[in-house]
This record gives sequence, C-alpha cells and structure tokens, in this order.
Amino acid sequence: MEIDQAQEAARLGNIDTLKSLLGDNEKCKNLIETTVKTTGHIDCTPLLWAGYYGHLECVEYLLERGANIHAKSERKQGLIYLAAWNGHHEVINFLAKNYRSEFNAQLNALNEDGNQTALHAAGVHTQDIQHGVHLNVEFQIRLEATAKLLIELGADRTICNSEGLTPADRAERNGNLQLGAAIRNYVSGSWNVSEVLYQVQEVVKTENFATMKTKMNLPGSDATSYLDMTIR
Repeated sequence: MEIDQAQEAARLGNIDTLKSLLGDNEKCKNLIETTVKTTGHIDCTPLLWAGYYGHLECVEYLLERGANIHAKSERKQGLIYLAAWNGHHEVINFLAKNYRSEFNAQLNALNEDGNQTALHAAGVHTQDIQHGVHLNVEFQIRLEATAKLLIELGADRTICNSEGLTPADRAERNGNLQLGAAIRNYVSGSWNVSEVLYQVQEVVKTENFATMKTKMNLPGSDATSYLDMTIR
C-alpha cells in the first residue's frame, strides 16, 4: 500500500520515495496524515517518524506539503517530543527557527503518556554503568545537546511528570547522572548548537574516542568500545 510505503520512506529518510508518493495532490493529504500500525512500530504519521529518526530533509518536505505539525502518535507523543527522545537537536533547531509559534505550543506541553515534556524525553534512555549498560559517546553528546538546546529555547526544567519527576530527576533515575547534572546546572546562553554538532562529527570522523571519553568523564579503559554499545 502507498500508505505503508510513505511510512517506511519517512522512517528510512528516503526523500525521493516520499516525493514520488506525494507528487499527486489528491493522494498527498491522506498519505501524510494517516497513521498505520506496522509490525514492531507504534502508530505515527510520516512526519512523526521522520522527526523520531532525525531525517531533517524529510521533515522539511512533509511540512511543506502540509503535514500536521501538531499530530500525535498513538502514545500521544508530539513531533518535538519524539525528536528529543533520540537527540535530534537539528530537527528541534529547524522547527524553532521556522515554525516558532507551533514549536512554542509544544515545547512545555505534557504528553498524555506519563505527562512528560520534550525535556523529559531526552532522559528516557537507561544507562546502568554498574551493570554494563552504556550509551555510546555520540548518542550521549546528542542527548546533552538536545537538552541544552531545549533549555535555550525556553524549556521549563521544573515541570514534573506523573511520577513527580523533573527532567533532571528522570535522567538521573535512569542512570544518566551526567545528563541530569547538565539539565540542572546548565546556564542559559553558554552553549552553541553548531559547536556541539561539530563535536559529534569529530568523534565519528577522527575516532578520537579516548579524548571524548575523558572530556565527558566516561568510565572504563577501552574508549573505542563505546561506539559499539547498543543504544537503549
């Protein structure tokens, strides 16, 4: 089905397939607004999938074609929340610059799945160092970048979810003490998204894991193993 193809193209970031599918204006609205339950995935619109996986070009195109920026997943999660979940600060930065009123409406909104904000979403991933569960270095940088960017853009660090946890509390309860501290202690105006993105690219390009491990105060002697860790 074309609906399934649009969903898959958005998940994979296949912009050419999306453009081919959405070229017919009569089909376009149905394809970009329909949520489909597929094996192993929750119901989302193509735009939500593109934001969740960080496919910025697809996000831009879908919004240009009229996708609903306020659409929600079956778990009542919005676009900014899903982008924050996986540390896609580039998507968040784009939305804030180009769709600011819509962005502001979602920034501190509580979703209906645990009453959590986008800033809470950045701290959902479990890191249990004592039991060998780590986030890889690149992903950790992305999560911190996302949290700091959200704060720069006006995210409220004091909002509690249904368990009474602030975003910093949530990150710390999941074992990511570094992210929790970054959320608590970050001073607005002291960070630049371009610089953090550059750091991410340098880690991947130069494979300078040892330097980044030291900078981020990560445990363990084999820094190269972090890139191979499963993201949870």
